Amino acid sequence: MAWEKLEPSGRPLLEAYKAQLVSIPAGKLLRRTGMMSVLRERPAKGIVARLTGKTEVITAEEPILSEVATIPAFQMGRTPVTVGMWQEFCGATHREMQAPPDHPVWGSGWDAVRDHPIVRVTWEDCQAYADWAGLVLPTAAQWEYAASGGDGRVYPWGDDWDASKCQCSKKSRVDSGGTSRVGSFPAGPFGLYDMAGNVFEWSADWYDDTKTFRCLHGGAWGHSAREEFCCAYRGRMVPTMWSFFWGFRLANLPHISR
Repeated sequence: MAWEKLEPSGRPLLEAYKAQLVSIPAGKLLRRTGMMSVLRERPAKGIVARLTGKTEVITAEEPILSEVATIPAFQMGRTPVTVGMWQEFCGATHREMQAPPDHPVWGSGWDAVRDHPIVRVTWEDCQAYADWAGLVLPTAAQWEYAASGGDGRVYPWGDDWDASKCQCSKKSRVDSGGTSRVGSFPAGPFGLYDMAGNVFEWSADWYDDTKTFRCLHGGAWGHSAREEFCCAYRGRMVPTMWSFFWGFRLANLPHISR
């Protein structure tokens, strides 16, 4: 399979990122399906026990999965784009860099967190970086497939919530933990880091047909709602907004001869 040629550019951090792009094999994106409707159609997959006139309890020995999409092979960044990579971009394009957040983690300035994910970037900022880098933002389906390994698992590490496996809030509300160095937690099934926690990541897709919001994935350092860290979770935000909780990673697609 031929990939888009990645020419050397004299941008050492970007070139290192490109050199470590992870090859994601083609496959089926599977997602868990609501058991109630599926088990009524396929009762052999589980047990329906009617306890009262209105209450049903449904169990199944194995998760019930539905095929969502077929994903061609592609490449994905091993980590989110870092502060250092963003500094390269701003220097090369004479782009003004946002001031760091007023927060202890960033209190010494951007140089102290060059290996943390960049934050305070809009979707449009991320798209500009992707164009400059000769890469793309992953689609929402690619992102979910890369996070889950395609097998329908709930989180990149499995089906059970474990706050020790990602950079997240350990409290019931937003706390002041801040980002962590990329790659500080165990990798997911395809060898990608930070697919849950650290920062939400923008993807290429519109959230819905209104074309008002772009998709965000993966949960973030100041959040504790477990569903936000699920591989299948899709948040939404207008593409001109930024946050201390949002960043991005890049992908590369096979070269298509025309």
